[in-house]
Amino acid sequence: MFELLTILTPIFCLMGLGYLAISQQLLTREHVQALGQFVIKIALPSLLFLNLPQQPIQKLWQFNYFIAYSVASLVPFLLLLGLFRKYFKRHLAESALYAMGGSMANTGFIGTAVLTLILGAQAAPFIAITFLIENLLIFLLFILCLEWSQQSSQHWPTLLKRSLFNVLKNPIIVALCLGFFLSLMQWKLPTFVHATIQPLAQTTAGLGLFVIGAGLYGMQRDFNKTVWKDACIIAFAKLILMPALVYIMLKNMPNTTPEMLFSGVLLASVSMVTLFGVFGQSLGLQARSAPILMLTTFGSSISMSLVIYFLHP
Repeated sequence: MFELLTILTPIFCLMGLGYLAISQQLLTREHVQALGQFVIKIALPSLLFLNLPQQPIQKLWQFNYFIAYSVASLVPFLLLLGLFRKYFKRHLAESALYAMGGSMANTGFIGTAVLTLILGAQAAPFIAITFLIENLLIFLLFILCLEWSQQSSQHWPTLLKRSLFNVLKNPIIVALCLGFFLSLMQWKLPTFVHATIQPLAQTTAGLGLFVIGAGLYGMQRDFNKTVWKDACIIAFAKLILMPALVYIMLKNMPNTTPEMLFSGVLLASVSMVTLFGVFGQSLGLQARSAPILMLTTFGSSISMSLVIYFLHP
């Protein structure tokens, strides 16, 4: 229990500092948004680009992990998409948003920060594969649904080509591709490049948790009956179903290491990606998306604590 508290205390303290910084008006929301953009576009790509070439390509490509996490992400996405679209008769864009929220974790901020604090450089391969799955499978499916709901006259090949191009421009994906290439070629980064990037990479965990805490301040707390129902369904899919699927699949696959099992289940138990709130606002669903994001963010503190307690290698 003491070890668990040692791990979790810095995490919640950093989030608490972010919350206090906004509540006491030390920073504005514009400042926090800028910090968030820095983490996603600079710090996190730097972390991946720095750590991936240090790993042999055989260690980076974990086939078991790729299959397990892909299936565990795809199943809740399709279930939620069908449930909200066909059963609850929601608009395709809203259904796709909820499906993305229930199957795509906040790997960039919380997942990377927590897993890096616990496993250090060993976390890099699992974070990298998770990002590939989330961006090239789940996020791409979400964007396709969004584009289809807004421009149904376009053909699927056109939508796929444009969406894939937008995903491939993501700095995280660029860093992943470069890191995998350097690892494949067994090239090491020059010393001056490593020394330049390392200070940026080291800010990822701390700033990521700080931004998450700041984002919790002022979220709408008015839950009506419909929002409660939506929130509970999405939270169940994200925080219970998805980690359970990862655990079951990896447990029944050969050559699954304790680090692989822990990383997969922990990343799956993280709350939904913050893009859920961003897209919710752009779709005019802020009154629904903000409370759902808040509920799953607080719920993930329980799910992550349980994973760390029972599966910490």
